[in-house]
Amino acid sequence: MVLDNPWRSGQEKAVTRYYMVHGHGPASHVPRVMHPTAEAAEREARRLSMAHRGVVFTVLKVVDAFYMPPEAPHRLPVTDSVQL
Repeated sequence: MVLDNPWRSGQEKAVTRYYMVHGHGPASHVPRVMHPTAEAAEREARRLSMAHRGVVFTVLKVVDAFYMPPEAPHRLPVTDSVQL
């Protein structure tokens, strides 16, 4: 899933809510996959925890989004509708 870039088009757009899995361990990497549902992210967290015993995996949820237009910070609406 790729996020729309509102400042590229000049029009305000909402950010679709998504979820990511983050591993907390010495070999953990920055989350890269955006899951469309909490259930999908939970499945991935379970799968990763079984593959990497001893590492804690958390599910992260988008709760707010901001960007900086030329004049001032601006809050973007976050929607629950999934658009893949």
